[in-house]
Amino acid sequence: MIDPSLAALSNTLFTVAVVLYSVAVVCFCAQLAFGRRPTRVRTRQLVTTDGAAVDELDAAPAVGADAEPESGRRWGLLAMGLTVLGVVSHLGILVTRGLATGRLPWGNMYEFATAAVLVATVAYVVLAIRAPGLRHIGAFVIGPVVLAMILIGLFLYTTAGPIR
Repeated sequence: MIDPSLAALSNTLFTVAVVLYSVAVVCFCAQLAFGRRPTRVRTRQLVTTDGAAVDELDAAPAVGADAEPESGRRWGLLAMGLTVLGVVSHLGILVTRGLATGRLPWGNMYEFATAAVLVATVAYVVLAIRAPGLRHIGAFVIGPVVLAMILIGLFLYTTAGPIR
């Protein structure tokens, strides 16, 4: 017996997850744009009075590699928050789909691909929480997640039902 209200909730949560992940990608891009500033080091060759060449390092007054400006940090935290909300919504897709159909939610390619993308996203969130220095790669992880979710929704979607 299929519960149509849970199936509709699963479809709505799919849309919510795609929107949350999409906004998170924009925030991750803003973090990259306004966040870390690499330290520039230039080498100048000086000539002394006796004609000998001496190399001198000229460190430009930039923010250090481990420091991050406040605006970049805020964008990164917002992006991570949106990603976590997207993961919760993404998990809700599978839970409500499973409850609607009365079986585990990987009986067709739509459900299986959605679960696989969820695993990848959870792996990134765990990595970003355990190693905050890697949070800046979020645009390169969540961007393909958004693309995958859109392709799954367009080409693999099947209505909730029993396995045939």
